Amino acid sequence: MKDLLPPESMPLLNEAHIATLVELGDDNPKAFLQDFLETYTQNWPDIKNDLEEACKNKDINKTRSSIHLLNGSSANMGLERIHTLCGNIEEAIDQNTFSSYEECPLTIEEEYNKSVEALQRYINDL
Repeated sequence: MKDLLPPESMPLLNEAHIATLVELGDDNPKAFLQDFLETYTQNWPDIKNDLEEACKNKDINKTRSSIHLLNGSSANMGLERIHTLCGNIEEAIDQNTFSSYEECPLTIEEEYNKSVEALQRYINDL
């Protein structure tokens, strides 16, 4: 799984993307981003449970589906590291080189938590 992790030097957030999101919420960008983040986090328990079950059963299709869902929503949020990690996992699955079922849910959860905390700090600083 370590070979799929993005480099530590990669930022958690894509601030250029988030700046675009801030512009979309021109009346109240802080509230707009906070609502966006809340929607993202509301979906997490289902994604996490689906991913854990898929990995426990070594179900490659369900694992890929869960990762793909998280990948897209993370990209939309500007969460660079987790988006990259999910993309790397998808690529490994597509190339039949993915075997990190046991480590995957915990690694994803750790990156998810770091990303959400970083975006919350960004929002708080607006």
